[in-house]
Amino acid sequence: MPQATAPCHADAAQAALADDGPAGLDALLHPRSIAVVGASDNPDRIGGVPIALMIERGYTGRLIPINPKYATVQGLPAFPSLAAAGGPIDVAIVAVPADALGSTLDDAIAARVKALVVFSSGLAESGEAGKAFQQDLARRARAAGIRLLGPNCLGMMSFRDQVFATFSPRRARARTGWATSPS
Repeated sequence: MPQATAPCHADAAQAALADDGPAGLDALLHPRSIAVVGASDNPDRIGGVPIALMIERGYTGRLIPINPKYATVQGLPAFPSLAAAGGPIDVAIVAVPADALGSTLDDAIAARVKALVVFSSGLAESGEAGKAFQQDLARRARAAGIRLLGPNCLGMMSFRDQVFATFSPRRARARTGWATSPS
């Protein structure tokens, strides 16, 4: 059984299980390929932390930075979009402003991404318009068969597979060293 945490809204996790049970979460918990939309070359920025952690911890799947401004991110080839990255993408970590979420979801649908982990904030917690936008994103993701964790979440981790779809541990590592100590 994987050790995984999902420090997001409990209703999102429950909704994820509603359609096809725990088996439907395999792409999220045991991804063979992970894209980071809004990827950063700076390992301390929200779009850089997941990449740095997975490189440091030895994630063995395909790691795909998505940022149209860069040819490489943290030594990895970067792509302008999910669709341009090619190949299957199990999880896309989304670290973009809320106003870019609609086009990011369109790109994820086109690329046939299986799950999204959305760090972006400024949706339901910001008022009725944000709540309506969040509900529309969730409806569109569900219609496309995309699992949605978030928005406005810390993400998730699976230590078994060295998956760090989160921006949280980076600061803790600097203080305690726990995030990069050997397993």
